[in-house]
Amino acid sequence: MTMNVQTMKAEIISALDALPLERLRLLFEFSRYLQSRTVQKPANLLNELDAWQETLYLLSEPANAEHLRQSIIEAETGQTANREDILVLIQDVKREMADERLG
Repeated sequence: MTMNVQTMKAEIISALDALPLERLRLLFEFSRYLQSRTVQKPANLLNELDAWQETLYLLSEPANAEHLRQSIIEAETGQTANREDILVLIQDVKREMADERLG
């Protein structure tokens, strides 16, 4: 089925009108993100679109959305550990466990 540009635009606008505000905002951010990127291979854009669609799916569940929002707040306020700190902590725990087994 072939569609002309006007028909496609009308279909898109109709679909956008039906979106909940949260999803519309995410779609808006994704479109701004794509506009800011340099030209990429289509496969890369499809991978990014898949990631955004997964985010939309996760945000569709209130509990997931709240958990994600809380994680973002923690990251923005420095309440997260960096990878190196976590690796050091893991090594410390492993050492303590080995000492307990030996001692």
